Amino acid sequence: MDIEELIVIYEEGKKSGLQKIEIEFYKEVREYISRLEKEKSRHMGDYNLQKIEDQIRTARKMLKKIFEGRMIKIINIATTKAFGTEVEIKNLTLEEEKFYDALLDLLERAKKEMLEGKEITEEELEVRMDEEYILIRMLETVEDITASDGKTYKLNREDVLTLPRINAEALIKRGIAEQIRVGEKK
Repeated sequence: MDIEELIVIYEEGKKSGLQKIEIEFYKEVREYISRLEKEKSRHMGDYNLQKIEDQIRTARKMLKKIFEGRMIKIINIATTKAFGTEVEIKNLTLEEEKFYDALLDLLERAKKEMLEGKEITEEELEVRMDEEYILIRMLETVEDITASDGKTYKLNREDVLTLPRINAEALIKRGIAEQIRVGEKK
């Protein structure tokens, strides 16, 4: 990750739809800024100090703009879905998936309560959650992820586990995992 890559992602983000970014984009940018901060402390009083400070400022500014643009798009997608229109959900990072799921749940609850006078019970949520998990086999080892269900998963190559649908589909799309369908012959 570097400034040039952040600028490209920001410019691409001005287009409609969510552009594809790394699944751990936000973590990578935070690590990049942290590396710059450490480098800055090594260059105190040095002529490179101003350049590093500019890079940190630009990285933070780009991250904020990318985040804001993506959140607006995700909110629009969740709202569209909650109002009953089928939408394709793709190119979300792990953190964005978690946000999307929580927002969609909140919108659906509000819609039921306000329009139908019904409150969603915990039992209904549990049934819905059961339908929202996929059995997968990991094809690669990846760093621990916090999935949309709020749990942290350690994902090692050849592990077989269930993940929330949105997280599992993101891993499958990236070729990191494959779905296991019980009862199907290969």
